[in-house]
Amino acid sequence: EDEALRAQKRGRTVRDVMAKTVLCLPVEASIEEAGSIIVNKNVDPLPVTREGKWVGLISRRSLIRKLLQF
Repeated sequence: EDEALRAQKRGRTVRDVMAKTVLCLPVEASIEEAGSIIVNKNVDPLPVTREGKWVGLISRRSLIRKLLQF
């Protein structure tokens, strides 16, 4: 049984295990919006976009670090 499972896993591609929908946030969004998605949807890191194109990531750790600087 273990060998059958390993054989099945070897044939998998990234497409087989990736999320079909991706939560992301535009650069104009507020810190509160980013925090809400990270906490409530458990998305970490959260992709950030500008005009529909990926420009970066914001993580829970970087968000907390910025909030503590205020």
